[in-house]
Amino acid sequence: MKSRRQFIQRCSSALLSASVLPVMGAIVTAAPTLSYSAFAPLVNTPFELLSPNGVQIPVLLGRASLHTRPNSTVTDERNFTLKFTSQQAEGLGDGIHSFRHAQLGTVQMFVVQTTARDGDTKNYLATFQGVPVSSANRLA
Repeated sequence: MKSRRQFIQRCSSALLSASVLPVMGAIVTAAPTLSYSAFAPLVNTPFELLSPNGVQIPVLLGRASLHTRPNSTVTDERNFTLKFTSQQAEGLGDGIHSFRHAQLGTVQMFVVQTTARDGDTKNYLATFQGVPVSSANRLA
């Protein structure tokens, strides 16, 4: 005969799984895949940075770089950095911003704004760390 505690634990686990899994599935299918291979073919193509007040700022994806573990060649598609550049005088600063591309659609990313040495070019850096590279070794 099962104890009351075991019964409650199993029922709670089943209910939690039933309520969380559909929501997680909806999130995953609604958002585009954010991986290095999704952005790498788009290097040197224009994006639109959408400001909170509706202004569309033209930016160029200048670089997509995969992260590697020091002294190793192990990489993971979900660990990468993107560098966007803009010649616009006004910048939006650090934060979550929407970027739109004809092939990729609209993607929200947390970016850090930097100013280039020429003082006019604005750079926006987005870093993605989906899975620690050391975890990729354990999974392989």
